[in-house]
Amino acid sequence: MRQDKALINEARYPYIVQLPINSAGLELGLNRRILAFYKSRRIKPRYGRTVAEANQTFSRWCFSDLVTARAFVDEFGGVQNKRHLSCAESCELLHRKRNGALQQHK
Repeated sequence: MRQDKALINEARYPYIVQLPINSAGLELGLNRRILAFYKSRRIKPRYGRTVAEANQTFSRWCFSDLVTARAFVDEFGGVQNKRHLSCAESCELLHRKRNGALQQHK
């Protein structure tokens, strides 16, 4: 059941950040800080799947917008999800588009 919900979250909330975790799962203190991050923004935590890639396990966190996903990466770190641009890459593209648009209007 959890896996189904995780897949739905990943489909509905396209900005996915992957955090590396150890075999025991997320460290309790980190988990509490992550939940506080969501609570401070008044949004519901959206968990994605737990995936294994290249001998590393990742916990996925899903966001509806780039700004919040970027804030999450800034606070907790994160790894590029191969299905989507990493938050850093998306922010860079957005920044370039905005700067280009601003330069065109000058």
